[in-house]
Amino acid sequence: MKADLPQFTGLRGIAALLVLFFHVRTPVGTELTFGVADPFSQFGYLGVDIFFVLSGFILSHVYAEQFSESLSSASLRAFSVARFSRIYPLHFVTTILMLLAYGIALRVGVTPTDGSGYSPTSLILGLLLVQEWFGVVAPNPGSWSISIELLNYIAFPFLIFISMRLPRYWPALAIILGTAIAALPASTNVLHGVAEFVMGCAAYAASKQYKGAVSWPVSGAFFALPFLVFYASNIRGFGIPALSFTAAIYFLAVSDRRDETPSPGCVQLGRWCLLVRYPTQSICFNGLCGSAGSMSLQNFRSFRAIHT
Repeated sequence: MKADLPQFTGLRGIAALLVLFFHVRTPVGTELTFGVADPFSQFGYLGVDIFFVLSGFILSHVYAEQFSESLSSASLRAFSVARFSRIYPLHFVTTILMLLAYGIALRVGVTPTDGSGYSPTSLILGLLLVQEWFGVVAPNPGSWSISIELLNYIAFPFLIFISMRLPRYWPALAIILGTAIAALPASTNVLHGVAEFVMGCAAYAASKQYKGAVSWPVSGAFFALPFLVFYASNIRGFGIPALSFTAAIYFLAVSDRRDETPSPGCVQLGRWCLLVRYPTQSICFNGLCGSAGSMSLQNFRSFRAIHT
């Protein structure tokens, strides 16, 4: 098992809080503002994109050597079991809980704001965790991100095996192509989620090829860039976030760790942010009528699924 990457723990916590603050902006129909942090809360949904890129990077860190030489049935089986056990059990439980909540709401005469996620088709696709592949809302709408992650997991071993046989400049080509796909006006969640995951894998490969003593504030600047650009202009889409977050993660990976390794306090803060996010989000918007919201515990689990 590869060593942990403590420099990313704080980033994971920040990304989780971004998603939280995005959702709590309108808890009772009145939009909240957060002062100088408003650009980050207003576009906090980009926190999920950070996790897609980070997922590709971390999985590559852990499994790249394992799948670089061969795709043995034993290694594929071990990888599949590990990934399945991390995302599906809680997905199943939260789906059942959402169905129970839906039934209780109907029983007491409350009509959910959106019942489309409770059709037989939505239920079947949701339980199979492939609903986002077909553009269907599941009973647990927050599981859309791990539906995309499942697709990434399926492709990951083959991506690593093939990439090891490509020219050394494949990471640059993958990042350029991924940015172009994410920037497409018609880009779906699946398209840009998969593109960002591949870009994360490419960032890891690049960090192994091109090392340098880069100061971590460079990474912070790339991390903040999409939020500031979106806030100051009408520019939208996922091209800029995909490229900027990939650069941020790459520069954080190659930062000079001799004197810039995050302190234990910073690492613990990142872990605390991940832990505090899901109960707070649950209180804010996961009522019986909040079918359009996401199941916070499921989102938390999907974000943590990048761990090994």
